[in-house]
Amino acid sequence: MSTKQRTRRAAAKVTVKAADELLSLNEMAICIGMPRGWIEELMAWDLLAPVRVNDETWFDAAVISQARRMARLHRQVGVSLDTMALVLELLERIVGLEDEVARLRGKIRLKAEG
Repeated sequence: MSTKQRTRRAAAKVTVKAADELLSLNEMAICIGMPRGWIEELMAWDLLAPVRVNDETWFDAAVISQARRMARLHRQVGVSLDTMALVLELLERIVGLEDEVARLRGKIRLKAEG
């Protein structure tokens, strides 16, 4: 197993104790298993919004799952940063449609039983 693969596996296991915890740029890079420069590119594309404290860049721990999703899309599917926002929007729409289908199926089931 390569060093890169070991880093990614370790990063996937990193947990944050509190959702309101702030992480530094380096900590965020470790958590998602991507280099600092890649996270800086996410910020430049407005895909990841940092919190500014005393002129330093921090990240709310709540965005870790979003950042991991973007890293996974980039690594596994090859989604580039210029199309990432579109892909994320489409994935959200799919989830919304799946939820709507499940809700409608539940209504149909209730009518059939009633």
